[in-house]
Amino acid sequence: MLKLLTLKRFLIDRMTFMRSESALIDILDRNGRAA
Repeated sequence: MLKLLTLKRFLIDRMTFMRSESALIDILDRNGRAA
């Protein structure tokens, strides 16, 4: 049971990280085009 919760938390962390990373790339891409 504990293992399942840990896995779930890990997956949520991964998803959050991927989303923030893509947002960061999007911001950098816009700044690159603006410059």
